[in-house]
This record gives sequence, structure tokens and C-alpha cells, in this order.
Amino acid sequence: MAENLPKLQASRAGYRTHLTQTIKKATNIATKEDPLTDSVITSLKRIVDQLSRKRSILEELDEKIAGMIEDPKELESSRNIPK
Repeated sequence: MAENLPKLQASRAGYRTHLTQTIKKATNIATKEDPLTDSVITSLKRIVDQLSRKRSILEELDEKIAGMIEDPKELESSRNIPK
């Protein structure tokens, strides 16, 4: 089971990277001074849906990873969230 840990951690890192990029995209769209059009609102709604799905996936991965880690110090380093 421990052999799956690196794979899960790599998958989690990929999802986090995509999540960060999606948040930046939403922030850029939302902070523009241009008026909000229907297409912009639709884009933001799609982004919110994406973020919600990615969050659920990350929570599942976190639970799986936490269940595989035996050393609490290792758990802290695997859940480290860059700011």
C-alpha cells in the first residue's frame, strides 16, 4: 500500500497546481475593470464548478494519503500548502 503513496502525492500536487492556476484565472477575470458580461459570468460560474470538484478530489486524496502515513511529521510535510 505504501507503494501507492508517491503516486497519490504526485496526483495531489498536480491537482493543487491546476487549482492554483484556476484561482489566478478567476481572480484576473473578477478584478478587471470591464463590465461583467453574460459570457464573463458564465466563465466564472464554470470556474467555481471546477474549483468545487477539484476541492472534493483534493479532500479525498488528503484522506487517502493521511491513512497511509504512519509518522505524523511525514503527514505535516505532505499536507504543506505553499502560500
